[in-house]
Amino acid sequence: MQSKGAQTHFQLANDWLRKGEHGEAIVEYNYALLFEPGFISAYVNRGVARQGLDDWHGAIADYTEAIRLAPKDALALNNRGTARLHVGDCQGAIDDYTQALRLAPAFAGAQFNRGVARDRLGDKRGALSDFNKAIRLNPEDSESYYNRGSVYWDLRHYNRALADFSEAIRFAPNDWEAFFNRGLCHSQLGKDSAAIADYTQSLRLNPGRPEAYYNRAFTYFSTDRLLEAIEDFRQAIRLICAVDRSASLPDLSECCGIFEDLLIVAERLYRQGDRAGCRSILLWLKNLRTSKLTRERCGT
Repeated sequence: MQSKGAQTHFQLANDWLRKGEHGEAIVEYNYALLFEPGFISAYVNRGVARQGLDDWHGAIADYTEAIRLAPKDALALNNRGTARLHVGDCQGAIDDYTQALRLAPAFAGAQFNRGVARDRLGDKRGALSDFNKAIRLNPEDSESYYNRGSVYWDLRHYNRALADFSEAIRFAPNDWEAFFNRGLCHSQLGKDSAAIADYTQSLRLNPGRPEAYYNRAFTYFSTDRLLEAIEDFRQAIRLICAVDRSASLPDLSECCGIFEDLLIVAERLYRQGDRAGCRSILLWLKNLRTSKLTRERCGT
């Protein structure tokens, strides 16, 4: 039983945490721990608050203390695994998730998170096994389908990846990345119309991303819809030059004007009836096509 002072500050801290005021929450957890140095939940929740401030090493310290006080606390182990993953300690994260699952075999979050860590280490089969189990435990978790689809994509199992991205969309219909990646699967499988529809929906949900413009342009090019391809290449280049560059696209910041000029030439050739000349320019531009988007979620 915690002292009244510890409980009062703990509840105040939780209120701040729910509001996203992580600094204020930490102050109140500090007071709670002054009243009750062995208050396990205060260490765990202060770790969560520190995560909210990107203080991952501080979070690890809090979770480690909670685990010292309660070695069978699966939540603290899972949370420390997540913090370790964020600082690049993938194997340490896997060890923590594994221990959490020994203590709580039905802990879907730990199962999912271990899959993410295994994927980062290149253990695709282990990641698939974890995502399969996470889906069995929580069949409506869009993130598990999304991440399993990403692993299937990496393994070139495009039909399976497509099915998983479709399930992710079913449970999260506003997930623009899932639409984008499903579009890539459709492209790989030669389903150009379906790919265009997915890239278009991805752009409706997030019109500021150049990846979808690039890949839709590629598909338009493949189906000989050259003017539409030109416009999408133009939009992609303008976005790349105007906003922060995506890791999945080349750095075009020093040559945006050149690409714009090339597109003007391509459009002029098309309107003059020189489709071959237009295609030769677009053929070069299409080699900038992007790869699958990667998104990982590790929950607490």
